[in-house]
Amino acid sequence: MSGGQPAQGRIVLLQYDSDDLSTLSSALSAETDAQGQFAIPKAPPGHYKLARVVVTHVSPTSSSSYKLPLTEVDIGPGETTTVTVGASNYTVRVRLRWPDGMKPQVNWRTFATIHTPFPKPPAEISNNPEAMKNWWQTPEVRALSAKARSYPLTENADGAWGVEDVAPGEYPLDVNVTEWSSGGGPGPNSVRAHAGTTVTVPAEPPSGTLDLGEIVLQALH
Repeated sequence: MSGGQPAQGRIVLLQYDSDDLSTLSSALSAETDAQGQFAIPKAPPGHYKLARVVVTHVSPTSSSSYKLPLTEVDIGPGETTTVTVGASNYTVRVRLRWPDGMKPQVNWRTFATIHTPFPKPPAEISNNPEAMKNWWQTPEVRALSAKARSYPLTENADGAWGVEDVAPGEYPLDVNVTEWSSGGGPGPNSVRAHAGTTVTVPAEPPSGTLDLGEIVLQALH
């Protein structure tokens, strides 16, 4: 489902319950049909996490993908388990306005993301790899990490930026304009502009489009 409507061509993955979604098995995957339905046959009994593969275009010639957690499901032996996902999700749209006197350059990339809030590690351990590792392994941080969601926005044909399937909740929206080097990656002090705001996605009505209007980028250099 997408915003309460059937969504075709979405890739969903099923994995045994784990905090690490990168271990998803390619064998337990399916693509949604015209009715937004999918089937994953012969899944062994157990407790699973269901995720969706989201592909974003970094530039006209490159893209990246990530796995968006959808729900958890228990599968019993010899049973058919039915789940419905996305029935309460929204499409979020926003327009970005460049600061006066600043124009986008060919080697600049814009990254806009709606994400769940996540605590920052204590400043005193930022340069201590072992302490950082232990912080990430604490039960509180692991629990938050397992439920974390990130929704990258992409630019639409009309110039607005948008993302589908955003679940109800309150999220930060961060926009960064980054200068990329000829080697294909960002260099030091590469962020040229930034914008941020808070997005509140309602639970009622259960689906729709949330238009945030226009936000103005702030030049950093």
